[in-house]
Amino acid sequence: MRTVIERLEITQFGELQMIQDESLSSLSISHQALAGSLVKSSTYQSVVFSSCVFYACEFKEIVFRGCNFIQCQFDFSHFKNCKFVDCTFEDCSWPATSLKDSTFTDCELDTWVSGLIENHDNVLHFTFAEVQKAQEIELMLAAAFTAA
Repeated sequence: MRTVIERLEITQFGELQMIQDESLSSLSISHQALAGSLVKSSTYQSVVFSSCVFYACEFKEIVFRGCNFIQCQFDFSHFKNCKFVDCTFEDCSWPATSLKDSTFTDCELDTWVSGLIENHDNVLHFTFAEVQKAQEIELMLAAAFTAA
């Protein structure tokens, strides 16, 4: 297991790797290329991925929390049972990529990923709508109480 929790930049190329139980936090990863790799049971928090290429990679049971994906390419890659929380996707491309049984909570999606999550039991969830609705109900109850 590799655990990195500090502010630094990672730039590398990896081919046919198995990455498991990795935990990265508060990093900037730029121009990384992974090809034919399996990434499994890992957590990435506050990681910025910029100009990265993930070619024919498989991502299983990954948690991305507060991550930014900027101009990344996910060609022929597959995401299964992954969780994206408060992530942003800017100008990423996803040709021949699939998402299955994955959850997107409070994420800012670009056009490519928005189209991909419509199938294969993926879930798109926005908690701020629930909070806003609860606040509106509170205001209505308060207004009804003061009116009475």
